Parts: sequence; C-alpha cells; structure tokens
Amino acid sequence: MIWGDFHIHTEYSGFGHATGSTEEIYAAAKKLGLKQIGFSDHGFRHIYFGTNKRKLFKMREEVDKLNSQNEIKVYMGIESNIYCSDGLIDLQGFDRSILDYTIAGFHKFVWGKNLIDGLRFNFPAILGMQDNATIKRNTKAYIRAIKTQNIDIISHLNFAMNVDVIEVGKAAADYGVLIELNGKHVSMKDEDILELERLGVKFIINSDAHNPKRVGEVEIPFSVVERINLNKENIVNWQKLVTFDKQK
Repeated sequence: MIWGDFHIHTEYSGFGHATGSTEEIYAAAKKLGLKQIGFSDHGFRHIYFGTNKRKLFKMREEVDKLNSQNEIKVYMGIESNIYCSDGLIDLQGFDRSILDYTIAGFHKFVWGKNLIDGLRFNFPAILGMQDNATIKRNTKAYIRAIKTQNIDIISHLNFAMNVDVIEVGKAAADYGVLIELNGKHVSMKDEDILELERLGVKFIINSDAHNPKRVGEVEIPFSVVERINLNKENIVNWQKLVTFDKQK
C-alpha cells in the first residue's frame, strides 16, 4: 500500500492533543515496514493544539538523529493553519529552512488575522454555516494559499470548512500541490475526487495519526480509492517514494 505516511502528530502538538515521541513513532513505522515518515504538528496560531518554534527546533535535532540510523527516511513538516480570508498560513516570519515540507488546511479555533476577519472567516465553520457566500469566501482563501504560500499538501479538504472542491483542485493541479486523502475522514464526494483526477491533481494518502498506534492507518481512504477505482498511479506515496522540494 503506502510506503510513506507524512501526516503524523507527535507530543509536540499542544495541550496533549497527540501522544508519542518521535522515537516511538519511528519504531511504530519501522514495525509496519514503512520506508518514509513525516512529522507534522499543528501550526502556531491554533488556540489549543499549536506547536511553537522551540519545539520545532528540538524536533529538527531529533529528526536528524533518527535519519542517522539509515533505516527509515524521516521528514519534518508542519500542518499549518489557513487563518484568514487572504489565504495566509501561520508561518509568517518563521524561517522554514528547518522544514522539509508544509501541509496547510483549515482548523477551528485558530486566531484570525484580526477580529473582523476572524469572525467572518472562522465563525461560519464553527457554527456549521454552508451558504454560497461562505463557500465562495472559503474557496478563495484556499486558492490564495495554494498560489502564494509555498505549500506542498492540502490536508483533509472540505472537512470543517466547505469549499468548491473542483476550483481548489484546479489551483492545486496548476501549482503542483498534493490533495490529501485523510486517514480519519475523506470529506470530498466520490465524483469530485474523480474530477480532480481528470484535472491532473495528484493525491497523497496519510493517516493523520495522533498516537503511534495509528501510524500508517489508512483504511478509510483506501476504501474510497478501491470503491471509485482511483488510478493508484496518481497517488504519490502508493508503493512509491516521495520527495519534497526544500522549503524556500
């Protein structure tokens, strides 16, 4: 199945949101026979679950130490938050040279750009609003993020924040950004996933594990792939190794 799992949270996410040290996750991945893993804790602006710069620099040291074992290739990423209508992600002013890749997506309870934008952008998702104006605003934010924020993967698209999946997919295809099929929830319609494939989108299957026991757990997206007969050649980590361009 997959050779690499690149959406794994560690104890470095905030407030006990995830458990497991980098060493414990490495051991779990080795037991499963994975060839690559990537750590991607929550971005800085999440009120509860965000990591911080100190933790990331410590993780970088741990990742380099794990890679010295030459058994599993370990990448260091982050699951950044799209936090405003402008499509900004919460890595502004952060030196990304210690990161190997960047995931971006929407999460509830993230500090907005300002009070007005925070209310306009975040609260509809918290309240479950799905009107056309809200979906249009959300879609523009995702497209702006893809075009301007130097990201590699969009996480759990259409989960918690509804968007026009096809329009976001067009931008992803144009900019070479991967669309994730998430191990906890695939929130896109089957027909939309197939249309994304037709548009040239490349996919990545990740577990979104929050503890070592769930590393590599991708039964949910795998069942979607099988049900709709998605071409596995368009899944970048399906029995293939993944490489990421070094962050600028």
